[in-house]
Amino acid sequence: MLITRYIKIDSNLYKKINGLIKSCDRLFFIRPILFLIVWTFVAAGLSRYYGLTTPEFYWHKTFNVYFLFLFIGITLISSSAALVKKEFFSNGIVLFLLILGLLCFIASIFLDKNNSLMSTQVYQAGAWILVFYSIWRILLKNHEQIFQDKISLRIFIGSFSSLSLFMTGWTVGGGSFLNGIYSSLPYVLSFCAVFIFYPLAIKAEKIDYNDYLNNVNKITLISFILFTLSTAIGYFINDPVISTAGVIITPFFLVSLIVPKAEHILRAFRYPLFILAIFIGVKLPWLLLGLFITSSIIRLYNYFRFGIVFPTLKVIND
Repeated sequence: MLITRYIKIDSNLYKKINGLIKSCDRLFFIRPILFLIVWTFVAAGLSRYYGLTTPEFYWHKTFNVYFLFLFIGITLISSSAALVKKEFFSNGIVLFLLILGLLCFIASIFLDKNNSLMSTQVYQAGAWILVFYSIWRILLKNHEQIFQDKISLRIFIGSFSSLSLFMTGWTVGGGSFLNGIYSSLPYVLSFCAVFIFYPLAIKAEKIDYNDYLNNVNKITLISFILFTLSTAIGYFINDPVISTAGVIITPFFLVSLIVPKAEHILRAFRYPLFILAIFIGVKLPWLLLGLFITSSIIRLYNYFRFGIVFPTLKVIND
């Protein structure tokens, strides 16, 4: 990060900024880093629907107010789900964010003049966002236990999390239920492949990048198979976004399977979402703008608060 070259941790300016930035601690309990996942998979549902219904749907940079309200609503709902520490936030704040998010979400549907959603589809969109909220809250409240349990439970949680996000975007766009489930399959598989990798990434961050991790072949093999299936299904259903992204991403899991060094594990965990977001951004470029701004804010906060550059795609020898 460029700013680390000019404002060193031991400088007086850094210490002053550090004192000011502490006031933002409570704000970051909403875990804005998770917005990167939420926005990407909702946008995946939107881009897939528009890609099927609009010829040559690429680089759609037209500003729509309904897009703005949609993502504000989803962000508020995500924030509400993330506030699981009762000692810092009351149930009233959690409920307020949820209701406000739902109102923005509903408003986005009615602001879209080109949307011909039936009333049943409006209910479906609301149901999917509530499914996401429920799963997300359970996950964030019990993430330590979930990631210690069997891989099957992680796949189950990951499947419903990604499916609900994808279907939210798909349904708001105007897609039907069955076609949406069909189109979501490669995205759900890709999310699960990365999701079950989280415990390995945590272990990899705690050791030297050249060290090997033990007993990881089972997880890496499952992730490799899931992403291979995701790429193949994306190709056969004629989805250029997930199939092309999958061709680039799958080798990261293959390398970590053959050579389970910490650096390869970290790449297999950090790179897939970034690469997938880039390809979705080819259709919806405002997604890239939102991800860039949010990740930059998080990086600045983490640097001036804790002296670390995070999130980052870099491993030690990149």
